[in-house]
Amino acid sequence: MAYRWSLSLLLMMGCQTAPEHVRPKVVGDTAGVTPSGDGAVYINEVRSDNAPFVELVNMGDERADMAGWRLLVGTCEHVFSDTAGMAPGTFVALWVGGTFNCPVSPTSDAVLYTAEGQIVDELTWTVPFARHAWCRMPDGSGPPTSCAQSTPGRENSNTSEQSGVEATWIWRFDGKVKSMVPGADNTVWIGQPRQGILSRVGVEDAVTQLEVSMAALPNLPDGRPGWEGLVSWPDGTVAVSDGTTEAIVQVDPTTGGISTWASTADLGRPHDLTRLPDGGVCVSITDDGRVACFNADASLRWMQEGSDTVPLTRPKQLTATDSLLVVLDEEAEKAVALDLLDGSFRGTLSGVASVEREDLEPGTLSQSSRGITWSSEHQVLLLTDSELGRVLGFDTSNVDVLLSADNAWGYIGAVGRFGADDDELGSPHGIMAMPAYDLLLIADDANQRVVAYPLSEAISMLER
Repeated sequence: MAYRWSLSLLLMMGCQTAPEHVRPKVVGDTAGVTPSGDGAVYINEVRSDNAPFVELVNMGDERADMAGWRLLVGTCEHVFSDTAGMAPGTFVALWVGGTFNCPVSPTSDAVLYTAEGQIVDELTWTVPFARHAWCRMPDGSGPPTSCAQSTPGRENSNTSEQSGVEATWIWRFDGKVKSMVPGADNTVWIGQPRQGILSRVGVEDAVTQLEVSMAALPNLPDGRPGWEGLVSWPDGTVAVSDGTTEAIVQVDPTTGGISTWASTADLGRPHDLTRLPDGGVCVSITDDGRVACFNADASLRWMQEGSDTVPLTRPKQLTATDSLLVVLDEEAEKAVALDLLDGSFRGTLSGVASVEREDLEPGTLSQSSRGITWSSEHQVLLLTDSELGRVLGFDTSNVDVLLSADNAWGYIGAVGRFGADDDELGSPHGIMAMPAYDLLLIADDANQRVVAYPLSEAISMLER
Protein backbone atom coordinates (compact mmCIF):
# COMPACT_ATOMS: atom_id res chain seq x y z
CA MET A 1 0.00 0.00 0.00
CA ALA A 2 1.55 3.31 -1.07
CA TYR A 3 0.88 6.69 0.51
CA ARG A 4 1.38 10.17 -0.83
CA TRP A 5 2.02 13.35 1.09
CA SER A 6 2.40 16.73 -0.53
CA LEU A 7 2.98 20.34 0.37
CA SER A 8 0.80 23.13 -0.99
CA LEU A 9 2.13 26.53 -1.88
CA LEU A 10 1.38 29.55 0.23
CA LEU A 11 0.22 32.98 -0.87
CA MET A 12 1.57 34.92 2.06
CA MET A 13 3.16 37.96 3.54
CA GLY A 14 6.46 39.76 3.51
CA CYS A 15 7.44 38.48 6.95
CA GLN A 16 9.25 35.33 8.05
CA THR A 17 7.41 32.18 7.01
CA ALA A 18 8.44 28.57 7.30
CA PRO A 19 11.28 27.55 4.95
CA GLU A 20 10.63 25.50 1.82
CA HIS A 21 10.97 22.16 3.62
CA VAL A 22 8.37 23.05 6.26
CA ARG A 23 6.05 25.20 4.12
CA PRO A 24 2.55 25.38 5.68
CA LYS A 25 -0.48 23.79 4.11
CA VAL A 26 -3.05 25.96 2.36
CA VAL A 27 -6.73 25.20 2.77
CA GLY A 28 -8.96 26.47 -0.01
CA ASP A 29 -8.40 28.02 -3.43
CA THR A 30 -6.21 31.15 -3.36
CA ALA A 31 -6.09 31.74 -7.11
CA GLY A 32 -7.08 35.24 -8.22
CA VAL A 33 -7.60 36.57 -4.70
CA THR A 34 -7.21 40.33 -4.33
CA PRO A 35 -7.01 42.46 -1.18
CA SER A 36 -10.57 43.03 0.01
CA GLY A 37 -10.75 43.60 3.74
CA ASP A 38 -9.46 42.17 6.98
CA GLY A 39 -10.78 38.62 6.72
CA ALA A 40 -11.04 36.94 10.12
CA VAL A 41 -7.47 36.51 11.35
CA TYR A 42 -6.72 34.87 14.69
CA ILE A 43 -3.63 34.06 16.73
CA ASN A 44 -4.18 30.33 16.50
CA GLU A 45 -1.21 28.54 18.11
CA VAL A 46 2.10 29.24 19.85
CA ARG A 47 5.05 27.10 20.88
CA SER A 48 7.95 28.27 23.04
CA ASP A 49 10.47 25.41 22.78
CA ASN A 50 11.92 23.21 20.01
CA ALA A 51 11.75 25.75 17.15
CA PRO A 52 9.28 28.29 18.63
CA PHE A 53 6.62 29.92 16.46
CA VAL A 54 3.41 31.94 16.46
CA GLU A 55 0.72 30.74 14.07
CA LEU A 56 -1.98 32.85 12.46
CA VAL A 57 -5.08 31.61 10.66
CA ASN A 58 -7.56 33.37 8.38
CA MET A 59 -10.94 31.80 9.09
CA GLY A 60 -12.79 34.26 6.84
CA ASP A 61 -14.01 33.99 3.27
CA GLU A 62 -11.92 36.92 2.03
CA ARG A 63 -8.25 37.70 1.75
CA ALA A 64 -6.98 39.65 4.74
CA ASP A 65 -5.00 42.75 3.75
CA MET A 66 -2.37 42.95 6.50
CA ALA A 67 -0.17 45.78 5.25
CA GLY A 68 1.36 47.54 8.24
CA TRP A 69 -0.26 45.24 10.80
CA ARG A 70 1.63 44.76 14.06
CA LEU A 71 2.06 41.63 16.17
CA LEU A 72 3.08 42.32 19.76
CA VAL A 73 4.55 39.26 21.53
CA GLY A 74 5.24 40.19 25.12
CA THR A 75 7.05 43.51 24.69
CA CYS A 76 8.49 42.67 21.27
CA GLU A 77 6.78 44.15 18.21
CA HIS A 78 6.80 42.76 14.67
CA VAL A 79 5.53 44.92 11.80
CA PHE A 80 4.25 43.25 8.64
CA SER A 81 5.31 44.48 5.21
CA ASP A 82 3.27 46.66 2.85
CA THR A 83 2.36 43.61 0.74
CA ALA A 84 1.44 41.28 3.61
CA GLY A 85 -1.81 39.37 3.44
CA MET A 86 -3.45 36.00 4.04
CA ALA A 87 -5.72 34.14 1.67
CA PRO A 88 -8.93 32.68 3.13
CA GLY A 89 -8.52 29.39 4.94
CA THR A 90 -4.74 29.60 5.27
CA PHE A 91 -2.52 28.84 8.24
CA VAL A 92 0.85 30.56 8.62
CA ALA A 93 3.54 29.69 11.16
CA LEU A 94 5.84 32.62 11.96
CA TRP A 95 9.06 30.89 12.99
CA VAL A 96 11.33 32.72 15.42
CA GLY A 97 14.40 33.75 13.45
CA GLY A 98 14.99 35.56 10.20
CA THR A 99 12.72 38.62 9.99
CA PHE A 100 10.48 37.46 12.86
CA ASN A 101 12.72 37.86 15.88
CA CYS A 102 10.27 38.10 18.77
CA PRO A 103 11.05 35.50 21.45
CA VAL A 104 8.20 33.23 22.57
CA SER A 105 8.20 32.48 26.30
CA PRO A 106 6.30 29.62 28.01
CA THR A 107 4.16 32.23 29.78
CA SER A 108 3.35 35.34 27.76
CA ASP A 109 0.77 37.01 25.54
CA ALA A 110 0.36 38.27 21.99
CA VAL A 111 -1.81 40.99 20.46
CA LEU A 112 -2.45 41.48 16.74
CA TYR A 113 -3.23 45.05 15.60
CA THR A 114 -4.28 46.58 12.30
CA ALA A 115 -2.19 49.39 10.85
CA GLU A 116 -4.65 51.82 12.47
CA GLY A 117 -4.16 50.31 15.91
CA GLN A 118 -7.40 48.31 16.14
CA ILE A 119 -7.06 45.01 18.03
CA VAL A 120 -7.68 42.07 15.68
CA ASP A 121 -7.04 39.28 18.19
CA GLU A 122 -5.16 38.61 21.40
CA LEU A 123 -4.00 35.49 23.20
CA THR A 124 -2.53 34.80 26.64
CA TRP A 125 -0.88 31.48 27.38
CA THR A 126 0.82 29.40 30.05
CA VAL A 127 2.27 26.21 28.59
CA PRO A 128 2.33 23.68 31.48
CA PHE A 129 4.57 21.03 29.93
CA ALA A 130 7.69 20.93 27.80
CA ARG A 131 7.12 20.08 24.11
CA HIS A 132 3.50 21.28 24.36
CA ALA A 133 1.88 24.10 22.41
CA TRP A 134 -0.93 26.51 23.30
CA CYS A 135 -3.62 26.27 20.64
CA ARG A 136 -7.23 27.20 19.95
CA MET A 137 -9.66 24.29 19.78
CA PRO A 138 -11.30 24.48 17.32
CA ASP A 139 -9.18 26.70 15.12
CA GLY A 140 -9.70 30.44 15.13
CA SER A 141 -12.40 31.43 17.59
CA GLY A 142 -12.15 28.37 19.86
CA PRO A 143 -10.94 28.61 23.46
CA PRO A 144 -7.17 28.18 23.94
CA THR A 145 -5.80 25.07 25.62
CA SER A 146 -2.55 23.14 26.07
CA CYS A 147 -1.91 20.77 23.17
CA ALA A 148 0.42 17.78 23.47
CA GLN A 149 1.46 17.99 19.81
CA SER A 150 2.03 21.21 17.90
CA THR A 151 0.67 21.55 14.37
CA PRO A 152 2.38 24.54 12.71
CA GLY A 153 0.81 25.51 9.40
CA ARG A 154 -2.18 23.17 9.70
CA GLU A 155 -5.35 22.47 11.66
CA ASN A 156 -4.96 22.16 15.42
CA SER A 157 -5.34 18.73 16.96
CA ASN A 158 -5.25 18.37 20.73
CA THR A 159 -3.79 14.87 20.93
CA SER A 160 -4.06 14.95 24.73
CA GLU A 161 -7.81 14.57 24.25
CA GLN A 162 -7.70 12.03 21.43
CA SER A 163 -7.27 8.31 21.75
CA GLY A 164 -3.98 7.02 20.41
CA VAL A 165 -3.13 3.58 19.13
CA GLU A 166 -4.06 1.12 21.86
CA ALA A 167 -1.18 -1.05 23.02
CA THR A 168 -1.46 -4.79 22.34
CA TRP A 169 0.94 -5.62 25.16
CA ILE A 170 3.67 -4.08 27.30
CA TRP A 171 6.94 -5.67 28.44
CA ARG A 172 8.66 -3.79 31.26
CA PHE A 173 12.39 -3.69 31.91
CA ASP A 174 15.01 -2.08 34.13
CA GLY A 175 17.72 -0.04 32.45
CA LYS A 176 17.74 0.52 28.68
CA VAL A 177 16.81 -1.53 25.62
CA LYS A 178 19.16 -1.13 22.65
CA SER A 179 17.63 -3.36 20.00
CA MET A 180 14.99 -5.96 19.18
CA VAL A 181 14.97 -8.71 16.55
CA PRO A 182 12.59 -11.58 15.68
CA GLY A 183 13.19 -14.95 17.32
CA ALA A 184 11.98 -18.45 16.48
CA ASP A 185 8.67 -19.94 17.66
CA ASN A 186 6.72 -16.69 18.01
CA THR A 187 9.33 -14.85 20.07
CA VAL A 188 11.41 -11.71 19.96
CA TRP A 189 14.95 -11.15 21.24
CA ILE A 190 15.45 -7.96 23.27
CA GLY A 191 18.99 -6.72 23.89
CA GLN A 192 20.11 -4.68 26.91
CA PRO A 193 23.88 -4.21 26.48
CA ARG A 194 24.30 -1.89 29.47
CA GLN A 195 22.71 -4.48 31.73
CA GLY A 196 24.45 -7.40 29.98
CA ILE A 197 21.16 -9.18 29.33
CA LEU A 198 19.60 -10.78 26.27
CA SER A 199 15.93 -11.74 26.75
CA ARG A 200 13.62 -13.91 24.67
CA VAL A 201 10.02 -12.75 24.98
CA GLY A 202 6.80 -14.26 23.64
CA VAL A 203 5.24 -12.21 20.85
CA GLU A 204 1.68 -13.16 21.81
CA ASP A 205 1.80 -12.74 25.60
CA ALA A 206 4.93 -10.66 26.41
CA VAL A 207 6.15 -13.37 28.80
CA THR A 208 9.92 -13.63 29.29
CA GLN A 209 10.83 -17.18 28.25
CA LEU A 210 14.60 -16.95 28.62
CA GLU A 211 17.16 -14.52 30.02
CA VAL A 212 20.73 -14.95 28.78
CA SER A 213 23.69 -13.47 30.65
CA MET A 214 26.13 -11.78 28.29
CA ALA A 215 29.01 -11.89 30.78
CA ALA A 216 31.22 -13.33 28.03
CA LEU A 217 31.23 -9.83 26.50
CA PRO A 218 32.32 -7.44 29.29
CA ASN A 219 32.43 -3.66 28.97
CA LEU A 220 35.17 -2.03 26.91
CA PRO A 221 38.05 -0.23 28.67
CA ASP A 222 36.31 3.13 28.15
CA GLY A 223 33.19 1.85 29.93
CA ARG A 224 31.04 1.33 26.87
CA PRO A 225 29.16 -1.98 26.58
CA GLY A 226 31.15 -4.80 25.02
CA TRP A 227 28.31 -5.46 22.59
CA GLU A 228 25.70 -3.23 20.94
CA GLY A 229 24.06 -4.56 17.80
CA LEU A 230 21.72 -7.54 17.62
CA VAL A 231 20.69 -9.67 14.64
CA SER A 232 18.87 -12.97 14.12
CA TRP A 233 18.14 -15.54 11.42
CA PRO A 234 14.86 -17.40 10.76
CA ASP A 235 16.25 -20.62 12.27
CA GLY A 236 16.54 -18.91 15.64
CA THR A 237 20.26 -18.16 15.53
CA VAL A 238 21.11 -14.86 17.17
CA ALA A 239 24.30 -12.78 16.94
CA VAL A 240 25.66 -9.56 18.43
CA SER A 241 28.46 -7.12 17.63
CA ASP A 242 31.54 -7.83 19.76
CA GLY A 243 33.53 -4.65 20.32
CA THR A 244 36.40 -6.40 22.10
CA THR A 245 37.40 -8.85 19.38
CA GLU A 246 35.92 -6.67 16.59
CA ALA A 247 33.63 -9.33 15.19
CA ILE A 248 30.03 -10.35 14.72
CA VAL A 249 29.57 -13.29 17.07
CA GLN A 250 26.80 -15.85 17.41
CA VAL A 251 25.40 -16.45 20.90
CA ASP A 252 24.52 -19.81 22.42
CA PRO A 253 21.15 -19.07 24.10
CA THR A 254 21.59 -21.80 26.69
CA THR A 255 25.09 -20.93 27.92
CA GLY A 256 25.74 -17.41 26.67
CA GLY A 257 28.85 -18.69 24.93
CA ILE A 258 29.99 -16.97 21.75
CA SER A 259 31.54 -18.00 18.44
CA THR A 260 32.76 -15.76 15.62
CA TRP A 261 30.52 -15.47 12.55
CA ALA A 262 32.44 -12.71 10.73
CA SER A 263 35.46 -10.60 11.66
CA THR A 264 35.39 -6.82 11.31
CA ALA A 265 39.00 -6.34 12.43
CA ASP A 266 39.99 -4.90 9.04
CA LEU A 267 37.06 -2.46 9.21
CA GLY A 268 36.93 -1.41 12.86
CA ARG A 269 34.79 -1.91 15.95
CA PRO A 270 31.24 -3.03 15.02
CA HIS A 271 28.24 -1.20 16.42
CA ASP A 272 24.70 -1.80 15.12
CA LEU A 273 23.53 -4.70 12.96
CA THR A 274 20.68 -5.49 10.61
CA ARG A 275 19.89 -8.67 8.66
CA LEU A 276 19.22 -8.67 4.93
CA PRO A 277 16.44 -10.70 3.26
CA ASP A 278 19.05 -13.01 1.66
CA GLY A 279 20.63 -13.85 5.02
CA GLY A 280 23.45 -11.34 4.83
CA VAL A 281 24.21 -8.86 7.60
CA CYS A 282 25.09 -5.16 7.51
CA VAL A 283 27.02 -3.44 10.28
CA SER A 284 27.85 0.13 11.22
CA ILE A 285 31.48 0.85 12.18
CA THR A 286 30.65 4.00 14.13
CA ASP A 287 34.07 5.14 15.31
CA ASP A 288 35.53 4.93 11.79
CA GLY A 289 32.56 6.37 9.87
CA ARG A 290 32.01 3.18 7.90
CA VAL A 291 29.21 0.81 6.95
CA ALA A 292 29.75 -2.71 5.61
CA CYS A 293 27.58 -5.58 4.44
CA PHE A 294 28.42 -9.29 4.58
CA ASN A 295 26.96 -12.09 2.49
CA ALA A 296 25.13 -15.02 4.07
CA ASP A 297 28.40 -17.00 4.08
CA ALA A 298 30.04 -14.22 6.15
CA SER A 299 32.18 -12.98 3.25
CA LEU A 300 32.44 -9.22 2.80
CA ARG A 301 30.03 -7.89 0.17
CA TRP A 302 30.97 -4.20 0.25
CA MET A 303 32.19 -1.39 2.48
CA GLN A 304 31.32 2.31 2.31
CA GLU A 305 32.94 5.09 4.32
CA GLY A 306 32.38 8.79 4.84
CA SER A 307 33.87 11.29 2.40
CA ASP A 308 33.18 14.69 0.89
CA THR A 309 30.38 13.11 -1.13
CA VAL A 310 29.14 10.46 1.33
CA PRO A 311 27.79 11.98 4.59
CA LEU A 312 28.84 9.22 6.99
CA THR A 313 30.43 10.56 10.18
CA ARG A 314 29.25 8.36 13.05
CA PRO A 315 26.76 5.89 11.53
CA LYS A 316 24.72 3.88 14.00
CA GLN A 317 21.24 2.38 13.54
CA LEU A 318 20.46 0.90 10.15
CA THR A 319 17.78 -1.08 8.32
CA ALA A 320 17.25 -2.49 4.83
CA THR A 321 14.40 -1.98 2.37
CA ASP A 322 13.99 -3.80 -0.95
CA SER A 323 16.81 -1.83 -2.56
CA LEU A 324 18.36 0.46 0.06
CA LEU A 325 20.29 0.33 3.29
CA VAL A 326 19.17 3.35 5.34
CA VAL A 327 21.64 4.45 8.03
CA LEU A 328 21.07 6.95 10.84
CA ASP A 329 24.06 9.19 11.44
CA GLU A 330 23.43 11.31 14.54
CA GLU A 331 26.53 13.49 14.19
CA ALA A 332 25.96 14.25 10.52
CA GLU A 333 22.22 14.58 11.21
CA LYS A 334 21.46 12.47 8.17
CA ALA A 335 19.50 9.39 7.25
CA VAL A 336 21.85 8.10 4.58
CA ALA A 337 20.57 5.82 1.82
CA LEU A 338 23.09 3.38 0.32
CA ASP A 339 22.49 0.97 -2.54
CA LEU A 340 21.91 -2.48 -1.08
CA LEU A 341 23.86 -4.23 -3.83
CA ASP A 342 27.11 -2.25 -3.94
CA GLY A 343 26.92 0.34 -1.14
CA SER A 344 26.95 3.34 -3.46
CA PHE A 345 25.54 6.56 -2.02
CA ARG A 346 21.97 7.21 -3.22
CA GLY A 347 20.94 10.25 -1.16
CA THR A 348 19.47 11.32 2.17
CA LEU A 349 15.98 11.67 3.55
CA SER A 350 14.63 14.17 6.03
CA GLY A 351 12.98 13.45 9.37
CA VAL A 352 11.83 16.08 11.83
CA ALA A 353 12.82 18.77 9.35
CA SER A 354 9.79 17.89 7.26
CA VAL A 355 7.33 19.59 9.61
CA GLU A 356 8.92 20.71 12.85
CA ARG A 357 12.40 22.17 12.58
CA GLU A 358 13.23 25.40 10.80
CA ASP A 359 16.85 25.39 11.90
CA LEU A 360 17.75 22.20 10.01
CA GLU A 361 18.77 22.31 6.37
CA PRO A 362 16.75 20.25 3.84
CA GLY A 363 17.86 16.63 3.91
CA THR A 364 18.96 16.73 7.54
CA LEU A 365 17.61 14.72 10.43
CA SER A 366 17.14 15.61 14.07
CA GLN A 367 19.57 13.96 16.48
CA SER A 368 16.55 12.75 18.44
CA SER A 369 15.90 10.06 15.80
CA ARG A 370 17.31 6.95 17.49
CA GLY A 371 15.61 3.94 15.90
CA ILE A 372 14.69 2.78 12.41
CA THR A 373 12.71 -0.11 10.91
CA TRP A 374 10.94 -1.00 7.67
CA SER A 375 7.62 -2.72 7.00
CA SER A 376 7.86 -4.60 3.71
CA GLU A 377 4.11 -5.19 3.63
CA HIS A 378 3.27 -1.50 3.92
CA GLN A 379 6.35 -0.15 2.08
CA VAL A 380 6.82 2.30 4.94
CA LEU A 381 10.04 3.28 6.71
CA LEU A 382 9.55 4.17 10.38
CA LEU A 383 11.89 6.31 12.52
CA THR A 384 11.55 7.09 16.21
CA ASP A 385 11.69 10.68 17.46
CA SER A 386 12.76 10.39 21.09
CA GLU A 387 12.45 14.11 21.81
CA LEU A 388 8.84 14.54 20.71
CA GLY A 389 7.58 11.07 21.67
CA ARG A 390 6.45 9.97 18.23
CA VAL A 391 7.21 7.87 15.16
CA LEU A 392 7.86 9.34 11.71
CA GLY A 393 6.74 7.56 8.56
CA PHE A 394 8.20 7.59 5.03
CA ASP A 395 6.77 6.07 1.86
CA THR A 396 9.43 3.84 0.25
CA SER A 397 7.35 2.61 -2.68
CA ASN A 398 9.10 5.11 -4.97
CA VAL A 399 12.80 5.59 -4.22
CA ASP A 400 13.04 8.68 -6.43
CA VAL A 401 10.33 10.37 -4.36
CA LEU A 402 11.86 9.17 -1.09
CA LEU A 403 15.20 10.81 -1.87
CA SER A 404 13.96 13.91 -3.70
CA ALA A 405 13.78 17.21 -1.81
CA ASP A 406 11.19 18.43 -4.32
CA ASN A 407 8.82 15.71 -3.13
CA ALA A 408 9.32 16.21 0.62
CA TRP A 409 11.47 13.08 0.86
CA GLY A 410 8.49 10.73 0.74
CA TYR A 411 7.45 11.95 4.19
CA ILE A 412 4.00 10.75 5.27
CA GLY A 413 3.63 12.12 8.77
CA ALA A 414 3.92 11.22 12.44
CA VAL A 415 1.94 9.26 15.00
CA GLY A 416 2.24 9.28 18.78
CA ARG A 417 2.54 11.79 21.57
CA PHE A 418 4.71 12.41 24.59
CA GLY A 419 3.53 10.90 27.88
CA ALA A 420 3.44 7.92 30.20
CA ASP A 421 0.04 6.36 29.40
CA ASP A 422 -0.14 3.05 27.56
CA ASP A 423 -0.88 4.80 24.26
CA GLU A 424 1.85 7.41 24.75
CA LEU A 425 5.62 7.44 24.24
CA GLY A 426 8.00 9.04 26.72
CA SER A 427 11.25 8.53 24.80
CA PRO A 428 11.04 6.03 21.93
CA HIS A 429 14.40 4.63 20.87
CA GLY A 430 14.53 1.10 19.42
CA ILE A 431 11.78 0.12 17.00
CA MET A 432 10.91 -3.04 15.06
CA ALA A 433 8.12 -3.74 12.59
CA MET A 434 6.78 -7.32 12.58
CA PRO A 435 4.35 -7.47 9.62
CA ALA A 436 3.79 -11.22 10.08
CA TYR A 437 2.22 -10.48 13.47
CA ASP A 438 0.89 -7.02 12.55
CA LEU A 439 2.91 -5.59 15.43
CA LEU A 440 5.10 -2.54 15.86
CA LEU A 441 7.46 -2.86 18.84
CA ILE A 442 8.84 0.34 20.37
CA ALA A 443 11.36 0.52 23.21
CA ASP A 444 10.28 3.45 25.39
CA ASP A 445 13.31 4.23 27.55
CA ALA A 446 11.67 7.00 29.59
CA ASN A 447 8.93 4.64 30.76
CA GLN A 448 11.20 1.54 30.78
CA ARG A 449 8.97 -0.63 28.66
CA VAL A 450 8.66 -2.22 25.25
CA VAL A 451 5.22 -1.48 23.85
CA ALA A 452 3.62 -3.52 21.06
CA TYR A 453 1.11 -1.64 18.90
CA PRO A 454 -0.97 -2.88 15.95
CA LEU A 455 1.30 -2.11 13.00
CA SER A 456 -1.41 -1.50 10.39
CA GLU A 457 -3.35 0.78 12.72
CA ALA A 458 -0.25 2.80 13.59
CA ILE A 459 0.61 3.30 9.92
CA SER A 460 -2.99 4.21 9.07
CA MET A 461 -2.84 7.01 11.66
CA LEU A 462 0.13 8.67 9.99
CA GLU A 463 -0.88 12.08 8.64
CA ARG A 464 -1.07 11.87 4.88
